[in-house]
Amino acid sequence: NSLLTTIATTEDEAINAEVDEDLDPSLWIGLMGVGIILFLGIVFWLRLVYSRFEITGAFPVEFGMLTFGSVVGGFAVFQDHKFVENSSEWVFVSLAGLLILGGIGVVAYASWKAKVDASQHQEGASKVQTGGEGDNAAYSANGLLPLSGRKV
Repeated sequence: NSLLTTIATTEDEAINAEVDEDLDPSLWIGLMGVGIILFLGIVFWLRLVYSRFEITGAFPVEFGMLTFGSVVGGFAVFQDHKFVENSSEWVFVSLAGLLILGGIGVVAYASWKAKVDASQHQEGASKVQTGGEGDNAAYSANGLLPLSGRKV
């Protein structure tokens, strides 16, 4: 991380001391307010997502977006782009971003395909239940397999 590898000089310390004196406490109060609102929003949306979707489908997307956001945030906030000096490093950074987004896409596609397959399976099961055996045929607990010889 660039914050850990950067060595401050005496000039940098003097500049930072001047900047720190000019900061208004309302800035910190505002930042804390925004942080609390964002935290509560995250808690709300994570509870909503995990109540509606399986964790195996939602967690990889969440983790991938967090990782991608961290990389972009590092470039934007901490100006890590200044430490990427040659084109081969930019290629690797771009490939890493594409791999993260590609992984999110694979998980999203697999989740969508599983949902479509499940809905098609349920439609097929309802067709099986309504035809063939008559009105008084009994079905297994999941409603998919007829129980032969039993009458309702």
